[in-house]
Amino acid sequence: LAAHGTKLTPDSCFSGYDDMAVLQDGVKPEAGSSLPGTVSWASAETPSPHWVEVEFAQPQTVKEVTVYWANYSHDPHTSRFFEVQIPEGDEWKTVYGSPDEGEKPATCTTAEFPPVR
Repeated sequence: LAAHGTKLTPDSCFSGYDDMAVLQDGVKPEAGSSLPGTVSWASAETPSPHWVEVEFAQPQTVKEVTVYWANYSHDPHTSRFFEVQIPEGDEWKTVYGSPDEGEKPATCTTAEFPPVR
């Protein structure tokens, strides 16, 4: 993403995890990687929902988003619920939402949806 001029804007960052390059560098975290902010991004620890906005330099057609979860001590830190949303007028439209039972623990999750531009 970075090579194509993509801009990332988070709602917040946990101290030491503010390097947004790790969200678009194509590097997949290895099990046991634990250097703060070197392999993953983390939001601030607040009860509100957290998000990262991805702004492409040019319009793109997207049909899936793969998230590689932080994997410390061989324990993937999978978010229980997440959504993929796209702008639609002045609102956001959800094109992927986690199942009601939540995401299963995994090293990565691919959210698939009908192609959107």
